[in-house]
Amino acid sequence: MGYSASTVASRRSRFRRFASEIAHSPEAVTTKDLIRVLAQCPSREYKKSVKNAFASFFRWYCNIEHGRDDNPADMLPAIRKPQPAPRPCPDISIRAALEKATAAERLMILLAAECGLRRAEIAQVHSVDVVADSSGHRSLIVHGKGDKQRIVPLPDDMAAAILAADGYVFPGRYGGHVEASYIGRHISRLLPRGYSAHKLRHRFATTAYARSHDMLGVAKALGHASTETTMAYTALPDEALRDLVSAATMTRQSDAADDAPADSDAGAAPMPEPLPSVRPVDRLEEQVRRHANGKVRYRYEGTRGSRRETATDSPEALRAALILAGEIGHGLQSAGRRSFSIPAEACAERYQIAADGHTRRGSVLRAGARLLQEHGLIELRSSKDGTITGNVTTGAEQLRAAMDDYAREWMNRQR
Repeated sequence: MGYSASTVASRRSRFRRFASEIAHSPEAVTTKDLIRVLAQCPSREYKKSVKNAFASFFRWYCNIEHGRDDNPADMLPAIRKPQPAPRPCPDISIRAALEKATAAERLMILLAAECGLRRAEIAQVHSVDVVADSSGHRSLIVHGKGDKQRIVPLPDDMAAAILAADGYVFPGRYGGHVEASYIGRHISRLLPRGYSAHKLRHRFATTAYARSHDMLGVAKALGHASTETTMAYTALPDEALRDLVSAATMTRQSDAADDAPADSDAGAAPMPEPLPSVRPVDRLEEQVRRHANGKVRYRYEGTRGSRRETATDSPEALRAALILAGEIGHGLQSAGRRSFSIPAEACAERYQIAADGHTRRGSVLRAGARLLQEHGLIELRSSKDGTITGNVTTGAEQLRAAMDDYAREWMNRQR
């Protein structure tokens, strides 16, 4: 099929392991056997590679060798293509690594970070692969995956260093060149924890795309057959993301523009009044109190005189019921609406309802809604979209009277 030697060796290794686990002939292999082995794969990338090996082998075994009539790999479920988030190595970390590196390690890092080469491609770099174009600049013939070759431009100092090797730049101990793992170990040792040679390729892709905005050109430089693969390598630069967020921001932000002279915008169209600035999020550990066994301790737990408080008659729930009655009554009186749907979290934030021991303020608002239902004022419907939904079962006068009762009770609790 024209696969490279490394691909053949990889698939042979996968089938050797598969054969040792299954321990019977290809004629007896079932789809369930293949699924069981795929389920044991540690990552989605490896799982997809193993499935491809199964598919190609049994396609050959059934259709060319005629070893069996049915193909057990035909019914394998689809494996979604992994979409890992790009994580380019920061330039400051690369500079720190270059200061600690030997001359050989420095060249390894630069080939990955400035030219986008893979570990195995760096290991195979040879002086004869440096070629000159018509303008006199030098480029490198890169031996990529699957025996595919591509040409990558080289900086002048890097081209001179490769030519000076007069052979493999990273020769092996017993002839030939070093293994890809050798390159990976040396680069990873110099970079911060969590970064590897592959993250230097991410850095190249991100930097090249930020400068050129040419995804096809970046894909060609990286040796990708599809720009879809290149997109997984390319992180949008922080500055571009910040510009996008700034363009979409509706709240007032404190920056240098606020300190500009008043006459700097003379003649410009008046800007719309900005929305209120975002408030800091309350610390969860301060909202939630817990018992010694770790369970949440609500503020309404315990006794109040001779009566035990519940969620629906805590002071904050009474206030929430008062607010909800006002919201629902306004809709009933102004538009005659008897059905309502109120976003719980947004309403709780607008009226600054305290969490009252709950992990969410919307839970207190729901307790207030249950209080209205217990008093026969509304009928609630179940909802899974974070709203308090239901119908009004009484009139506007009764809602106003209930609001007066809740307000008096709440004031009494505050004394």
